[in-house]
Amino acid sequence: MIQIVKNIYFLPILLLMSLTQCSSSEEQSTDGLIMKGQIPDAGNLSANFVRNKPNNQQDVLAQFDFDADGNFQFELEEQPEPGIYILSVGTSGMIFALDGTEDVIELNGSLQEIGRFEHEIKGSKGTQEIMDLMKIARTGSPSPEEMFEAAKKADNLFAEFYT
Repeated sequence: MIQIVKNIYFLPILLLMSLTQCSSSEEQSTDGLIMKGQIPDAGNLSANFVRNKPNNQQDVLAQFDFDADGNFQFELEEQPEPGIYILSVGTSGMIFALDGTEDVIELNGSLQEIGRFEHEIKGSKGTQEIMDLMKIARTGSPSPEEMFEAAKKADNLFAEFYT
């Protein structure tokens, strides 16, 4: 009898835990990519997110507008293939090295900071690696050997290749 009473109390708890787990995993999983953030001096500007392809060809994957404060968010329905992507805002652009595992990428910084590779990026390790390598390149005139050694340390092949 005691065993039956224990099971009666245990079943609702188990059911509640499984429902909670299902709902939280549905919220976290996405088939595509969400990119969001703020570029304060890009208020009311338009932007494109494009895939850079061989022979200088580009596929536009998203077009969007910033709000007055420079906030933005867009979602791609499908996960982008691994490769090099560019977020172009006016005459500025930011390079992304995606490996196909990114779910949410957050970008914050001014257009000037983006031009100096000093902006904040979260959710894309390959893009951070490109930023780190470009910072090394901007420190003066590193030798080709120094850049080669720095690029060899990158985990993302696209980041390594790009620099």
